[in-house]
Amino acid sequence: MYISIIAAMDQRGLIGNDGKIPWMGKLPADMARFRKATMGHPIIMGRKTYESIGKPLEGRTNIVLSASGNLKRGGIIPARNKDEALLYALSSPGAENIFVIGGANVYAQFLGDAATLLFTVVEGEFKGDTHFPAFEKGDWELTYNRRYEADEKNAFPYEFQLFDRR
Repeated sequence: MYISIIAAMDQRGLIGNDGKIPWMGKLPADMARFRKATMGHPIIMGRKTYESIGKPLEGRTNIVLSASGNLKRGGIIPARNKDEALLYALSSPGAENIFVIGGANVYAQFLGDAATLLFTVVEGEFKGDTHFPAFEKGDWELTYNRRYEADEKNAFPYEFQLFDRR
């Protein structure tokens, strides 16, 4: 079992604005990468991230962190804390790779345990209020980096990056 963090951000580490992804709907390549990477594996997210998505993501065990643990919605497994979320994830199909999908507080909780970071870095000037948490760059090795230009489907240039823990 290993933990992967998957996130899209701008060049300044911005990941959200008022509970939404600033480039939502304008970068389908990122959504396709996210879907391909996480399909068949458990995903762990915070309550706000779940509410911004609005429904469980099909083909994955959806574990939602909420301090109260009182989320009563179909298709999700509520967890009160990180340890409980990991316990549920480990008993799920595809548990050889557990994905943490946000938000910022959940990323911060799992950074110390993650083996890989999968980033989409979006080029552009965006407004927002939520950033990916600071982390020690020296602990990570960039093992994949590919840049793509904007095209008829993707409104912004972007890079897919993969970091492995040293």
